[in-house]
Amino acid sequence: MGEVIQMADVQGGAERTVSPVSISTPLLTREAFANAVGLPAGVIIAQCDKGYWPTMKVGKRVFVNVELIRKRALEQEFKV
Repeated sequence: MGEVIQMADVQGGAERTVSPVSISTPLLTREAFANAVGLPAGVIIAQCDKGYWPTMKVGKRVFVNVELIRKRALEQEFKV
């Protein structure tokens, strides 16, 4: 998946291990997507509930459709 990064806690000075999230998968849970983009999970969950991010429900779980985000970004990139 990737190398594990050691980070020092800013307030307490304690070290913790952070494993990078791979966003090469087409669907991520809202929490994993929040971790990947560096925002709090509550913010992403609220944005998903408002329809700002494309989501897909599988059973009782809600996933962010990362592949659709990637596709839309590529379409916008080439517009003049």
